[in-house]
Formats: sequence, C-alpha cells, structure tokens
Amino acid sequence: MGYHVEAKPSERDHGWSSAGLSSHRALTAWNNVISSNVAEMTIDSSQHDGFAAEWQSIGLGPIDLHNFRVTEQTISRSASMARRSRDEVYALSYMQSG
Repeated sequence: MGYHVEAKPSERDHGWSSAGLSSHRALTAWNNVISSNVAEMTIDSSQHDGFAAEWQSIGLGPIDLHNFRVTEQTISRSASMARRSRDEVYALSYMQSG
C-alpha cells in the first residue's frame, strides 16, 4: 500500500511518517495507517499539495499515548465505523498550531 509501521524496541512503541511519499500518496497512506492502527475514520485535507504526517505511539502502562504531527486535516467517523470496532476507546485530544 505504500506505507509501513516501523517497529521500535517495545512491542507497543511504533511510528509512521509520510516522508518520501508524494502529497497525494501521503494522504491516502495516512488514511490507511490511522484507520488500521488507531480507529477507522475518513481523513481529508484542503492542503492536498504539501500534505505531510507523522505519528508516534508509546505504550504507557495500560494506555497508549499517540503523538500526531500533521498538515491541516478534517476527520470524520460515522456511527457505522464506530459499530465495526470492538475496542472501547477514550480519546483525549490536545491540538496546537504552529
């Protein structure tokens, strides 16, 4: 699919970067990576040219800390997407610009 999740020393610590992908492929890959590893969702961006994304996940005891650095994006998650997931997820988001 044009992406891979890089394993680090801990089983639950991993990351991904769009570095080296064209902007269009980066957005498509970002959708696949996030939907496969975090939660099923649809991601789009008004900045198709120059889109870039990076994700790091770190296991901290019973929780996973996700750090996302990404060009402007719009995320949607439908009720049917949520129903397809068996995982209980609680997300606390902190967003920063700049």
